[in-house]
Amino acid sequence: FFFQAEDGIRDKLVTGVQTCALPICPVDDRRWNELADQAEDQLARGSFAAAEAAALELVAEAQRIFPAEHANIAASQSILGSVHFRQGRYAEAEADFRRALAIYENRAGPEAEQTASALNNLALVLEKAGDLRNAELLLQRSLAILRKLRGPDHADTATTMSNLGRVLDAQGKFGASATVAAQAGEDPQAMTVRANELAARGQYREAESLQQRVVQIHEKAVGPEHPLTATSISNLGNVLYLQGRFAEAEQVHRRALAIRTKVLGPGHPDTATSLNNLANVLFEQGKDEQLTPSEQRARARDQIRVFTETEGLYRRALAVQEQALGAEHPSIAATLNNLGALLDQGGRHSEAEPLQRRALAVLEKALGSLHPETAATLTSLAVSLDRQGKSVEAEAMYRRAVETSRNAGNPRSLLLNASRLGFALAKRGRNREALPFYREAIEALDFLYVRTRGLSEETRAAFMGQFGNIYIETIKLLLLLHR
Repeated sequence: FFFQAEDGIRDKLVTGVQTCALPICPVDDRRWNELADQAEDQLARGSFAAAEAAALELVAEAQRIFPAEHANIAASQSILGSVHFRQGRYAEAEADFRRALAIYENRAGPEAEQTASALNNLALVLEKAGDLRNAELLLQRSLAILRKLRGPDHADTATTMSNLGRVLDAQGKFGASATVAAQAGEDPQAMTVRANELAARGQYREAESLQQRVVQIHEKAVGPEHPLTATSISNLGNVLYLQGRFAEAEQVHRRALAIRTKVLGPGHPDTATSLNNLANVLFEQGKDEQLTPSEQRARARDQIRVFTETEGLYRRALAVQEQALGAEHPSIAATLNNLGALLDQGGRHSEAEPLQRRALAVLEKALGSLHPETAATLTSLAVSLDRQGKSVEAEAMYRRAVETSRNAGNPRSLLLNASRLGFALAKRGRNREALPFYREAIEALDFLYVRTRGLSEETRAAFMGQFGNIYIETIKLLLLLHR
């Protein structure tokens, strides 16, 4: 099941408006300031269509009243880019941030603080698009500027360190990412990134401790019913889920959902994220099958369509996302996948398959065919097709997922998808065809494991514990082939 990214913590965009640098502004910029406030307010509310309308008018107003390459034109482009980013329109967001970066570099210089912010923003878009190498280069440059101008302990420096650590980790550069994260101090965002990295390596207790600390910091700094607090609570729930502590995770996610529903409203995208994550936890506890007597009678009579709480949560999340984000936002793909998996495991294949195909179409359009999330969705659909006995199409999907991972140069994605294809072929007795894919998975695993050098033995053992079973399956296959 797919948890959805908590943008309030993981992806920090710098969109602050830059005021006129002259002692007396030669233009009437009151309307421009109103539009800037309006766009950022609507963005915070999750009203992306309204935010886009205000941001587009903001850019037009900036171009009308300010001279070419004025800082406020760049600030306007940054706000529009932030809106497009949250809408999942990454190609447009990239163009917006590149325009802002060009202005800042020409006007303020390549080593200016504004330039560092623009580099950070552009890097986040490239990360979403799967261009991790170029995202890393931009973040390294941004970090160097901020360290020089703001120092190593400033919040903006910590934010950029956090973003860089995540990008390094996604490339399997675990030692480098750990070094970056360790330098990020006690900033809550940096702590959250460190917790995510620890969880990815199986160090769940350490990750939980960090997430607990972030919750405490936010409760004290902004209050127990603030959106930031809800985000940190949600992240804590995800760590509990990864440990299999589903009853505790359920209570935590219910608290996050209650805060977001009250503070942000039932139609906010972040509320939909909590609906999705709570549904994941309920599914793991088998609560999707636990109907009340009245619900059982209603379903038996077939007079109305009755959903379990789990299915109802997924469907509510999907409805909110479609309304708030649009039908083609990449976040919708996670909910579609999760609902499809729930229906598929319940034997409702004819309902599940269209959802999973739609999720794939959304990701291919939004992120491209080479993105790791696209490959993961291909595999999810292949598993569903395999379960239905559609073995030919399932194999084709598995092979597409492997080829996507190869072309993207993503060793973690290749490890997962190659091993899954090998297993599927071996299950059908096609052992000789399966062996090359198991070997490819082992090569990817070895590549990733080498990059854990310098980390603690506990961390390395936890990493191997996640994937070591691939060695066992390969040995079994070799024994079968050499009988």
